[in-house]
Amino acid sequence: YDTSPPADDALLVATWRDADKSIFVVESDQPITQRAAYDEQSLVDRFEFGPDGVVVPTDIGDFTVMEAIVAAFKALLHRTVVPHKPKLVFVRVRLQSVPQLPLEVRFSRRIGEFYQGDIRADGRVAGQIFFGEWR
Repeated sequence: YDTSPPADDALLVATWRDADKSIFVVESDQPITQRAAYDEQSLVDRFEFGPDGVVVPTDIGDFTVMEAIVAAFKALLHRTVVPHKPKLVFVRVRLQSVPQLPLEVRFSRRIGEFYQGDIRADGRVAGQIFFGEWR
């Protein structure tokens, strides 16, 4: 991750932007030297699944709001739209800013091999999240 765009656009993998800053994910030959464990199932166990979506509660422990949004949509897809459980990969999120909890994630539509969800907070759509099937 870097806070400045790379000089060579070919190294750019992804970009995160919000109202305050941009973060750039760049490809590098440097080895990964740090890793943080991520117990996705213990996070998903905190969610409330309903007929229209999944509610992420205020109490998500030490997880971040973004980790919760990603885990919520993936779990929702596996429970409803793609119960055959293909390998799903997080593709993109569009937000003006990270919403406050609680929030809800709802399936919106399928676009070929991609899935779009709406992120709702404070009674309004705060953004969208996208996953794709890994083949």
